[in-house]
Amino acid sequence: MEEFEHLDYYALLGIERNARIDAIKKAYRQQMILYHPDRYIHTNADEQAYASRRAQRINEAYQVLSDFVARTAYNRRLAPENAEPEVASLKRASAAPPAPPPRDTLADLYDKARDHLDAGRYPQAIADFRTIQQINPFYRDSAVLLAQAEAALRRATRATSKARPTPKPDKSRRKLVFGGVGALAMAGLGALGWGLRDRLSDNAAAEAPQADPLPSPTTPPASPAPTVPPAPTPASTVPTAPVSPDATARTAPVPTSDPTAPPVAATPVTLPETGPIAYANDLTSGEGWPEVGGRGWNVGFAQDGYRITAVRSAGNIWAFNTSPAGMDYLIGVDVTVTGGAGGLMVRFAESNFLAFFVEPATGRYRLEQRVNGSDNRLRDEVHPAIATEPQATNRLVARLAGLEVALGINGQAVATLIVEAPPPTSRYGMIALAREPEVVALFRNLSIREL
Repeated sequence: MEEFEHLDYYALLGIERNARIDAIKKAYRQQMILYHPDRYIHTNADEQAYASRRAQRINEAYQVLSDFVARTAYNRRLAPENAEPEVASLKRASAAPPAPPPRDTLADLYDKARDHLDAGRYPQAIADFRTIQQINPFYRDSAVLLAQAEAALRRATRATSKARPTPKPDKSRRKLVFGGVGALAMAGLGALGWGLRDRLSDNAAAEAPQADPLPSPTTPPASPAPTVPPAPTPASTVPTAPVSPDATARTAPVPTSDPTAPPVAATPVTLPETGPIAYANDLTSGEGWPEVGGRGWNVGFAQDGYRITAVRSAGNIWAFNTSPAGMDYLIGVDVTVTGGAGGLMVRFAESNFLAFFVEPATGRYRLEQRVNGSDNRLRDEVHPAIATEPQATNRLVARLAGLEVALGINGQAVATLIVEAPPPTSRYGMIALAREPEVVALFRNLSIREL
């Protein structure tokens, strides 16, 4: 029998018996982050079995303690805290967070990845650090080292491409070819000129009166008096519109001098998804993201995408992962929301994050900031780019470059701002919040691009 099976539900979650529901939820999420089976897919069979049994026990504890009736009945079955020394010792042990199972395999992989990074073997280091992130995204400083390895690889790739010499054309051969073609062209023009000269001379001699001499070929024909063209408008006085990457499809209208012409609408600013793809998932394969649920909420794969459902009392519900492109990247996802708001969560670290929501029912988008448990709404606006039809799908894009955050909806840029807190991280996720009794947010076609 494992050591955690001796603990009661309170000790298993590391909370007091009088803990409130929000403390129970927080403790449950922290324990699931540590022991969710998806974090142990690359460990040995014993560790996988340990994590699976402990996660099941954690779910049982949350199901009971989050239900008032079930919790009351469970408390009656528990012995008083001071009844036996063994119970008291278990209670004291619950004050400290439970220790994870042995991690020798993960430590060896971390050391090997560090050796690759120090030796400049960046592809091998990236592969090992990504494996560590799949098992445990909080393991030591693996997320930071992964970002460093990927940045070093990009720099090395750019330096190699710049150092590679560009082949130059053979100028001597080009001159020889052009010279031969030019000589042939001059010879042909000369022959044509002599032929035309003889023909014109014969025709003029036959048709012109003998008394009138032929005009000299060197005398230019009379021409009418030259007219002075109007002075051209200087190029510097003509305003030019900036050209966007899709200028062929969105050409700016030419200003007209007609005072009765209708006003021209401004071309929307775009936020294109460009750059090398670091990660892509249509979110229908059932891989790479957790499947877990609790009382009033659930996250997991459905037939048509990755789904988050939650009742109004559950608050923000999310699932997170680690960006393979480091802390500066462009992320996009398709989201269909009913009954509330859904979108992207970026700069995630513990309870701190930025949340980019879209709420199609009201045609609004929001950027919310959570720092140390305090929420602050940075943007809350109605925008015409949002598709508001029932079951409409909106494409959300967030571009993260240092402290700058740019937001886009369905290809249109809706906001760009500097956000200092929380600081940039490589973790991101998908998030939903209920406005009606229940929210259903369906996510598809997730992609991450390098900047």
